[in-house]
Amino acid sequence: MTVIRFGTDGWRAVIAQDFTFANLSRIVEGTARWLLEQYPQPKVMIGYDCRFLAGRFAAAAAQQLAHRGVKVYLSPSFATTPMVSLATVQHQCQLGIVLTASHNPPEYLGYKLKAPYGGPAPVAMLQAIEARIPDHPVSVPEAWETFLERRQIEMYDMEALYANYIKGRFDLKALAALPYRIGFDAMYGAGQRIFPRLLPSLYRFRCEYNPSFGGVNPEPVPKNLGDFARFVQENALDFGFVLDGDADRIGMLGSGGRYIDAHHL
Repeated sequence: MTVIRFGTDGWRAVIAQDFTFANLSRIVEGTARWLLEQYPQPKVMIGYDCRFLAGRFAAAAAQQLAHRGVKVYLSPSFATTPMVSLATVQHQCQLGIVLTASHNPPEYLGYKLKAPYGGPAPVAMLQAIEARIPDHPVSVPEAWETFLERRQIEMYDMEALYANYIKGRFDLKALAALPYRIGFDAMYGAGQRIFPRLLPSLYRFRCEYNPSFGGVNPEPVPKNLGDFARFVQENALDFGFVLDGDADRIGMLGSGGRYIDAHHL
């Protein structure tokens, strides 16, 4: 049986090698044990990115947590990590879970945990959950529909929540009226819908669903942005911004495709 060790955000592994439904069930069981020890009626927000089978893994995690008596809010489609963080806070959930491998290669998937305040889970929490992971898979006898009927699992549109939150805090009409030609590169990641939704005039690049990420790691660093740099140049854009696979990292290209890292934004 695979030895599961959490990193700073949770756990990542190669899909179908170590990241399997059996191993996920072990991690979810450890999560459920910790939650039920800490809270009488825990609530969890679950989202997932655009990676292969991420939605299936998220649904399996939701079903297992619901089986253990945890209330689950599950995104009906892919969602960014910031969306899950915001929804966790807004709904006063005890935990946020994102099935994502962030900027890692496409064959990876991960189990990222967010604390009740929306930020990364503290080390003590990760260690406590890891210590409760069993060495055997856990099965769920009840059907998916049973949990929906009981409202133990609720489908929740985190993207709509996030869009309304942004609209309430930024003057999007004023931003849209600025005399700039702006490019946006989602790197085929989970941020591909939200920014065009908020600013429809953006020049879009890699804003489609592609679990292979076009053969490029979804990390906004210069070696991965050559195609976007050419896009910025060819369309005479003033600048462009780019997100990683789960949209919690940002990079920027100036006019001519010059790279500007997050530390200078």
